[in-house]
Amino acid sequence: MAKLTKILQVGIATYDLEQRIKNFEKVGIGPFNIVVDTQKGLGAPASNTKYFGVPTDIDVRVAICVLDGLEIELIQPMDEKGTYAEHLRKHGDGCIHHLGIQTDDNAGFRAIMKDAGARSEWKGDVDPKLGTSFEYFDTRDLLGFCIEMFDPEPVE
Repeated sequence: MAKLTKILQVGIATYDLEQRIKNFEKVGIGPFNIVVDTQKGLGAPASNTKYFGVPTDIDVRVAICVLDGLEIELIQPMDEKGTYAEHLRKHGDGCIHHLGIQTDDNAGFRAIMKDAGARSEWKGDVDPKLGTSFEYFDTRDLLGFCIEMFDPEPVE
């Protein structure tokens, strides 16, 4: 059976990236760097993305802070499409959207998610230089947030 080996990231959806960064830094969590702004061409946007199996491109702004190896990822959707905008509509600003994880067996973990009734929600390839893809599983009914699995293989 596949095992979770590491939590790599906590992803938080927000309507206002700058304000959320200020709030985190006010309580000593930071610094944050804005690493993606798809509307301004900053960073490499995800490619080959699919939302519930349908090809979907979204515009986002993303800021990252790394604390002792754990990434805190703040994500501001810049359109009304996709997982982050939907999460904000349902759960409000500043709620945890996902935990990014690493497993010892990605195929086995997908089977666990399927058996648990957690559908593949959003997936895509990240910057080719990083050589990874991601896949979100809708575990909101089970956990209250999504699970994001990182994979060295491209999205199918």
